[in-house]
Order: sequence, then structure tokens, then C-alpha cells
Amino acid sequence: MEPLNDLSTMVGITTTNILLTGASGYLGQHLLDHFLKNPPSSDEDHQTIYRITALYHKSKHFAAAVADYTAASSSSSSGPRNNVQIIPKAGNLIDFTSDHEQQFDVCIHTAALSSPRECENNPETATAINVPKQFLEATKDIPIMIVLSTDQVYDGKQNVVMNPNNEMSTLFYKEDDTTDNSKSGPPLNVYGQTKLQLERTLRGIRNDKESRISSIVLRSSIILGPKAPIDNEAAHDTFLHFCASRGGQGKAKPTELWIDEYRTVVSVDHVCRVILKSMTILLLKTTTPIATDNNDDYQIFNMGGPWRLNRYEMGKAVFDYFGWESNDNNILIPANQTATTVPLDISMDSTKLQQFTGIVHEPATFEELVAAVFSPTIK
Repeated sequence: MEPLNDLSTMVGITTTNILLTGASGYLGQHLLDHFLKNPPSSDEDHQTIYRITALYHKSKHFAAAVADYTAASSSSSSGPRNNVQIIPKAGNLIDFTSDHEQQFDVCIHTAALSSPRECENNPETATAINVPKQFLEATKDIPIMIVLSTDQVYDGKQNVVMNPNNEMSTLFYKEDDTTDNSKSGPPLNVYGQTKLQLERTLRGIRNDKESRISSIVLRSSIILGPKAPIDNEAAHDTFLHFCASRGGQGKAKPTELWIDEYRTVVSVDHVCRVILKSMTILLLKTTTPIATDNNDDYQIFNMGGPWRLNRYEMGKAVFDYFGWESNDNNILIPANQTATTVPLDISMDSTKLQQFTGIVHEPATFEELVAAVFSPTIK
């Protein structure tokens, strides 16, 4: 972090340079929006300028969309703060090289080929994008690395067991359940396999550093929330938006939704708050001689919500919100997942992450999340 020598000397001012990959994607856009509207706070005697290089690949209009979004929201009460600067930069991970003129303090790596189906159909492409070795080598000296992984590193086969009363009981996966002799076997699909390979490659590349270098891996469940706020055409919608597209008077479409595929889905707002808080914790660790409670240089956290839900339950919650009948004409049809590459129950225990960040998932109920998605004014 470098001081801004040309600004006021009355207050200490430093710059934190951040590299954000996947900036035009769903999570990337929400992160930029969160930085603009809710950046980490500064104290009275010190201000931090966050200069974000927003790396994007596919969107032709993303740079212009960022400029328009920033300008349009600057006059609102919740508009961007003057201590956040966004610099869109086109590029890709496969050909990424380090820029010696740009020294980053933090890298938030969200870019991925995240469609399991596309990964299955194009395993070589999935490996090149999801395990970008050249990118990881080029960024290995960045002091802080926060990387998005997936709950699909778990196989989902052993989450349900019989308790001593001969009743079915759910065991939520914990972070060490992908190690040898654990309760999870290898990932069932290419997407999960490449993400687990990413985790291990990252650790191998950054583990030999003697300086203060920290890495955090966040194994995320399905992320749900409002549509991408900056350039909606550049990012996918969420599963909740898909469910909403299947209902409505006169346009309902019969849809099978799985009743045996469970996830601990998570709010995009929670994900953004977790990432920014994790960054703040690690920045404190790298800039002060005082040790934090957790001195691990490489940490893995499950990042899920408080609900264990199947696809049918999620779809029904959307229909209930709009007042649509899900059973009329068999619009939402309960079905069993038959694909062998889909893990059935990868519900996660995210206690470790809550203890690390001190952040409790909000909203408290799934119904509140659905309302927040389709009525953005509801907080």
C-alpha cells in the first residue's frame, strides 16, 4: 500500500491496489457495486483509497457500463464513495502476465468457467480457465489472494447417515472433508475437479513464500441475489430468476425441479461482505507486527447460507412470493436427479468462516432473500 503524497497531509492517506478478476461476471459486478456503496470504513486519522483494476474478458461494453453506472449513481444518497476508483481492463487469465509497473496489494479471483455442463463438454477449456497456472505464477507475489472455489469439490454421497436411533441424519461437510481418508471422495464433475485442482495449485505456488503472503479459498454454494447491477447482459441471472421465468398467469411452463439435490445456498450480499471483511483482516495482518488470532497463510472456508434446500423448495418459494400456484397443471414437478455428475447433497457447515469474519448471514430466512431479490427496495 502506497501513500498518496499529493493529497492532504492532515490525514494519513494510503492506496490499496486491488486486482479483481471476473469483474464483468455476476459476483464481480456485485463486488464492484459493494465497494462503491459500502467500502471498508476508514478511521478519523487515516483514509484508504481503493484502486480496483477490474479485469474482464467477454463483455464488449463493460468499460462503458462501469463509467455510466458510476456517473449515474454518484448523485444518489447511496452512490459511490470518493475513496473507490475502478479501472476496467480487458484481458484473460490464460495469457495473463505480471505488470511490473502495477503493484497489487490484493487479488480477488472470481473468474471461472462455472457452468458444470460446459465444463463437462469442454474439460480442457475448463482446466485452462479454472486452473490458470500462468496467472497464478504471475500473481504469486501479491500479498493477499482471495479465491472463489465451489461446494462441488465435495462428492455429496455421504452427507446423510443413520443415527443411533436408526433415523436419517444430515452431516454437513467441513473444510477438511476433501483430504485423504475423509468422508468425501473425489469430485463427481469436471467443474469440481478443476476447482479442487485450483486450490491445490494455489497452495503449491504460494506456499514457498517466506514473506507475509496470505491466501484464502472460499468454497461457495449457489450464490443468489438481485440481477447483476452494472452490465446485466454480461452476466448470468440466478436460479431464482430462472424459477420466476417458469411462472406467471398465462405463461407458466411445466418444469421439473430436483427434490434430492441439496445445497446451502448463499446471498450475494453476504458473499460480498465476507470478501471485503476477509480482505480487511488480512490487510491488518500484513501491515502490523501484531499477530491475528489465526496465523495460517493458506486458509480454506466453506461459504454457504443457513438453509439446506433442494431445487424444488427454492422454486416453490419463488412461486409463493408471487402468489402463483405451483401445483396447478403440474407447473413445478418434483423430480429426482439422475445425472451421475451432479452431487446430491453438498450442504456445508460454514461455522469456521463466521468465526473468522464475525459476519452472520443475512437475511435470516430464505423467504426474505427471495423478497430482496425481486423487490430490491426491501432490505
